[in-house]
Amino acid sequence: MDTSKDYIIPSNFCRYSENKIKATIVPIFKKIDWITEVRLPFHLKTKDFFDEYIKSHPARHLIFDGCTTEIKNLLITYGFNSFLVGREAILNLRENHFKKKSLKELIKRGQRHGSIKELEYSDSKKSLVNEFRLRSPIGKSPNLQHLFCTTFEKFIRLFVFIDKDGQWLGLITLSHKTENFMQTELILRDAKNPVGVMEALIFEIFYTLKNEGKEFWSLGAVPYAIKIPFSFSKQWMINFIGKRLRFAYNYKGLFNFKNKFMPAWIDYYICFNNKLTYLQLYDLMRKTNLLALVLNKIYSKFWFRDG
Repeated sequence: MDTSKDYIIPSNFCRYSENKIKATIVPIFKKIDWITEVRLPFHLKTKDFFDEYIKSHPARHLIFDGCTTEIKNLLITYGFNSFLVGREAILNLRENHFKKKSLKELIKRGQRHGSIKELEYSDSKKSLVNEFRLRSPIGKSPNLQHLFCTTFEKFIRLFVFIDKDGQWLGLITLSHKTENFMQTELILRDAKNPVGVMEALIFEIFYTLKNEGKEFWSLGAVPYAIKIPFSFSKQWMINFIGKRLRFAYNYKGLFNFKNKFMPAWIDYYICFNNKLTYLQLYDLMRKTNLLALVLNKIYSKFWFRDG
């Protein structure tokens, strides 16, 4: 048995250089703890974290989301159940993900409008990222919470597309899954940015990471981008409802954007060690701000409609 092998962390975990574990505990209806936004030291094995956390909370009902198939199978040994939620897009930095003629053309068009820079962390840069979000197409909508890192932090890398006048047109933030496996946190663009800017930004980041010797890059998870056969199950119901909320959260557009880079798509799951009721699933959606986003879109559609 290879004891050096480690599990890839869930998509809402990341690695950082501090020596202590940080996590956000989000209470869910009827005494369930959603363990999210976990920051793990590089030296700590993923399995060791789950071993210690679960054993030290024997009476608690726990939820972990963004779990790979391996993590799901690990948690099954602790008595957890799971729902398939979506898929995560993985780029292999040793392969060519830019073969498509249409994608090459988009990258060339984007590159004409400026250049890409990596910016070091500072409080002022953090404020600029927050301000840029307000100029993005999602700027006036409620911000999704607890699913990924929504701010620029010291353990995050920031890449920005800057035009010839010094204006930001797009940005991507990255964190570590491992030393050589990066994952996307934020993808933001200016609401009026030219065609191809985000494709050019991904192209530049890809080769920056490749030249650093990194091996993989996750473009992030996409919920509901799965097919689940009809059944009288909560898993089917979650997927069914999620697809019907596309008007508020355009998972299909997000999937199509990431899919143009020909990633490997892997399943991801929500895992829990007790039955989840529909009320608890409702509360989970509420805590992510997805319900607030839906209500915001409905309000905007009917309040500002023509006539």
